[in-house]
Amino acid sequence: MIYYLGELIECGELNVTSARSVDGWLKLAGETELIRFELDSIEVQTLIGCQLKFAHSAATELPDVDEKPKYSSPAIVDLLGPVQTGRVITLRLADIVPADFDSQEVRVRRANGYRGRMQLVWESEDGLIDITISDCEMDVTWENGAANATKLDAYPVANDFPREMQEKVVRQLHQARVFGESEDHRGEYLLSLCMPSNEDLSHMANFQVQTMLHRVEDEKTPRLVEFMSEISQKANNRPVYELLEPPIQTPKIEDMSTEQLQAKLVEITRRLMALGIEFKACEHFDDAQTYDWIVNRVIAWEQVHPKLKEFKMRRCFDSAFWCDECIQD
Repeated sequence: MIYYLGELIECGELNVTSARSVDGWLKLAGETELIRFELDSIEVQTLIGCQLKFAHSAATELPDVDEKPKYSSPAIVDLLGPVQTGRVITLRLADIVPADFDSQEVRVRRANGYRGRMQLVWESEDGLIDITISDCEMDVTWENGAANATKLDAYPVANDFPREMQEKVVRQLHQARVFGESEDHRGEYLLSLCMPSNEDLSHMANFQVQTMLHRVEDEKTPRLVEFMSEISQKANNRPVYELLEPPIQTPKIEDMSTEQLQAKLVEITRRLMALGIEFKACEHFDDAQTYDWIVNRVIAWEQVHPKLKEFKMRRCFDSAFWCDECIQD
C-alpha cells in the first residue's frame, strides 16, 4: 500500500546522520503527536551532516479539508503509529534556490533558507510512505563537514575491484558489442552499464554486473547523446511505481486463479511496455514467480527514466539477475 502524505504535512525535520541512516519527524495538519522515522539508506552520502527543517511554501494553496486525500491525518497516525522504521527508496532535493546544493551535489555548505522540491519515499512494514512537497521551504544547517570525511573514505573505490569483477564487465561489454555489430541489429542499440552502489561495493562477492541494452528506433542526435548521459547519471530516474498512474491493482497470488494470474501478467506487462519497460523471464520462473518478481522487486524497488518512450528506448529487466539457478549457472 502507498501512503501519499505530502499534502497532509504541516512541517517536519530530516537529518542525514551518517552515510547509511536518515531520521527525523513529521507533523501532520491538525495533529499534536509527531510521526518519527529512523531509516536505513545507501543513497545519502552527498548530504551527510545536513539537517533540514521543511514545510509547504507560504505561497502554496493546500486543499480544503473536504478535498484532502482519502486518508485523513488521524487515520494516518493510527495506521502508521508514532515511529516508522524501514529503508529509504528515494531522497531527492531538486530545483533548489539558491542553488547551493541538491541531492546529487553539495556546492556550498552554509546555514540558509531555501526553496525547492523535496521527495522522501521509504518502505516500512506498513507499505510505501511518500512525502512529496513540490514547493517546499527549507531551513538548512550543516554539521562540520570535516568530521564526516572519514565516513566517506571508508567506502571502497573503483581501483579496489577484483580482477574477476573486471573480467565480468569486459566479457559482458564484448558480448553486447558483438550483438550490436551483427547485421540484424547494427546501429539499433546503445549500451550502458549499471554502476554498482555503495552497498554492492561492500558485498563484492554477491555483486552481479548488469548491462542495459537500449533499443534506438529513431535516433535524435545530439539530444539523444545528452539523454544517454542523463540516464547514466540516474539523477532524474523515478521509481517505477510512481510512473503508473492510475496504479495497477496487484492482488495476492493465492487470491487469483491460473487464468486470472495470466491475465494480470498481461495487463501489467502492457502497462509497463507503454512506459518503455520490458521483461525477460528465465526458464526457471513460472507465472507466479514472474508475477512476484515484477510486482515486488521491479515495480516496488527499481527506478527508470520517465522519458524512455519519448526517445523510443527500452529498459529491459532480466529475471536471470534475481534467479538463484541462473546465478549458479
